[in-house]
Amino acid sequence: MIAETTHKLMLFEVRDRFKIPLPSAVIYLKKNYAVIPTLRQFQKALDRIYARSNVTMLEISNTVFALGCSLINKYKLLSFDALHAATCLAYNVRHFATNDKDFKRVKELTIWSPQ
Repeated sequence: MIAETTHKLMLFEVRDRFKIPLPSAVIYLKKNYAVIPTLRQFQKALDRIYARSNVTMLEISNTVFALGCSLINKYKLLSFDALHAATCLAYNVRHFATNDKDFKRVKELTIWSPQ
């Protein structure tokens, strides 16, 4: 999830800093890649996440990766979603907070959707 969080934080920073609509932020970065090293706010946010003592980084092992690949087919998930679900299942995490409705197809997880 850190990879996806990093990606989204980066896009939010581009949106706010350059006044670009969020859906266009990736295209902007691909065309203006020299801007990427100047982005600092997303890194500060990640540093705050890493500094918290109650955050645990879970390894995506070969077993988790293989499970993710099987979940792609079983539940028709995109690759990042499948890896998130596989990581939850491999580490016996059964509750997952997301606004992504695709996770509701993963029967082994209880999905919490923030309002």
